Amino acid sequence: MSRLAISRDLSASLRQRFGAQLLQEHPRIVIAATNAEMVQSAVGMARQEQFRILPLGSGSSFPADYSRLNENTMAILLEGLEGECGGDAFSSWYWAGTRLSRLAVDFPGFFPEHGARATLGGFIADNPFTSPDWHLRRLRTLILSIEVLTATGDFELFAGEGTGTVHTLTAGHLFFGSRGHLGIMVRIRLRRLLGRKDGLVQPSGTLGASFFALESPSVLTRSQLQSLLDPGGLFAWKKEL
Repeated sequence: MSRLAISRDLSASLRQRFGAQLLQEHPRIVIAATNAEMVQSAVGMARQEQFRILPLGSGSSFPADYSRLNENTMAILLEGLEGECGGDAFSSWYWAGTRLSRLAVDFPGFFPEHGARATLGGFIADNPFTSPDWHLRRLRTLILSIEVLTATGDFELFAGEGTGTVHTLTAGHLFFGSRGHLGIMVRIRLRRLLGRKDGLVQPSGTLGASFFALESPSVLTRSQLQSLLDPGGLFAWKKEL
């Protein structure tokens, strides 16, 4: 189904549900989510109206390979989900839209300078797990869990490389470089930093992997995970060739 313009009823429904957070209706819908419930609501509407979803972690612009010919797409900006949102003595949860510049204060030496609008979720989604980048390899050792909103509108937890005991699905590393095709990263749990050793801030607890590890055990491949989380292709926002 192709829409060059959304219907009047859909337009009214979007404005009623999202208000000022509906940034754009044409040529495609753009929503600036401010909380997890709004993201969940947007996913539900996209599924109902047969739109595909493009999550934008950095909130800066559409990616270069995004097809402007695909008008049936809803873009969800996540930079409104920002800051710390819970935790314990050894870890903190951060919204995926938290700016790297803010995290650099709490985690000195772990984040590169990436521009004023770069976010934690965008940084993970844009960089492959096997990247040789030093900052990315250090970041991986901090990640305990990644909470993801799936195409069914459910929140699922995935274990990160930094976890010592796996209580969640062991596929967190597959979200690195996923570009929003597996689901929407909503929250990321990071180890707290405690003390310094040889001039470096160390993560609390025992590291689950080396700083230089390029592999992480997983029971799922990316294609298998995609078929489980998004069997209908809700996050397949790229134009099919």
